[in-house]
Amino acid sequence: MLEYTLRTYQSPTRLVQRLGAIKELGTEAGLLGMRRPLLVTDAGVKAAGLLDTALEALRQTSSPSSSTRSGRTPA
Repeated sequence: MLEYTLRTYQSPTRLVQRLGAIKELGTEAGLLGMRRPLLVTDAGVKAAGLLDTALEALRQTSSPSSSTRSGRTPA
């Protein structure tokens, strides 16, 4: 017999959505107090050019000591 249990979930996630919003990634990371954010992506996002846009947005608002590293995920 099915039980109709009420379940709720509350998330503190903030979503920023509009055309070109990725350019505000550095500002949003700064508002959260991030100094060295971790950006995880895949080949499709990189091929679409979004990775470069995201990294540029982060570089514009980060400290000079921040760096990027690219690598491959083990299969």
